[in-house]
Amino acid sequence: MTRADRAVSPAGEAATDAGRRAMARVRRRLIPFLATMYFVAYLDRVNVGFAALQMNAALGLSSQVFGTGAGIFFLGYFLLSGALLSLRGAAGLDGWQWLFLVEGVPAIVLGFIALWYLTDGPERARWLADDERRWLIEAIRRDRERTAGRPADRLLAGLTNLTVWRLALSLFLVVTSGYGFSFFLPQIVKALSGASDLTVGALTAVPFFIAAIGMVTVAAHSDRTGERRAHAAACAALAALALGAASIAGSPAAQFVALAIAAIGLYSFTPPFWSLPTAFLRGDAAATGIALINATGNLGGFLGPYVMGWMKDATGDYLIGLRLLAAAAALSAAFVLVRGPAAPEMNAPPAAAALPDHFV
Repeated sequence: MTRADRAVSPAGEAATDAGRRAMARVRRRLIPFLATMYFVAYLDRVNVGFAALQMNAALGLSSQVFGTGAGIFFLGYFLLSGALLSLRGAAGLDGWQWLFLVEGVPAIVLGFIALWYLTDGPERARWLADDERRWLIEAIRRDRERTAGRPADRLLAGLTNLTVWRLALSLFLVVTSGYGFSFFLPQIVKALSGASDLTVGALTAVPFFIAAIGMVTVAAHSDRTGERRAHAAACAALAALALGAASIAGSPAAQFVALAIAAIGLYSFTPPFWSLPTAFLRGDAAATGIALINATGNLGGFLGPYVMGWMKDATGDYLIGLRLLAAAAALSAAFVLVRGPAAPEMNAPPAAAALPDHFV
């Protein structure tokens, strides 16, 4: 049956309607909850940057020791963090202790909720109507059959593909830059402003609020155009330029503006980047390839804070550290743009393959 036949036949219309309803219900069910989990997980991860405003002095930590510890903490937004630091002395706890306690509990609670709320597959999704569940199961089955046996579907393909390794290196470099930036941003803002911890929390929220707008805008534009590679590279390049500018700006206000622009680049990099491996990896190869990219990238969460702390102790300021983060982001952009001799096309939206052609 052709696309046109399905478009006018009752069966085609029913399938289209079920598919649309299924995808809409999946989006409503999953995206808000997953976004909440990501928010809490990220907050729980970077609160050590705010804790450093009091913790370093209380525990006698140098910048290098803090950077090393922050990196290990990573391996193992901000208005709230500033407010919690102001609870210093309440119930006999220091502000940084309140920070870890209050921001850690939601992550634990959400972990238990996820066991109940998230289902293992559409077969167990009782929150879908019967026709929606059948449509989604069939769409996934067709996608698996379409890619079964292809080189990009095999387990070892995800570990031996040179493009996968290039993307892993790109992510490692931008994560190095991103976590060196985010873990030390509160201390940089404190040094620039000399403000109270509460005010520092408010000021530090500004770059991330702006970055959130930029992140959605870049992702939407990438989806509309179907282009991924240039979007990711442009974001990393923007971060590199802005971090470099922050290291040479002549005034605290100019440095702060540059840091806000850097946040846009660093965080807007993520949506188009993660569309790249799923554009050419399927099945077992997708599992191993994405795991390799993510695991390699996360190593940058150690290196970035360590380098920033090391440079702060060695030079007395954050300028050299910011330049090294800029260099990492620039190299990340280059690795995204470089195509190997047999590099796959990485601009087509991968999700379309899972949908019947009348739904694309």
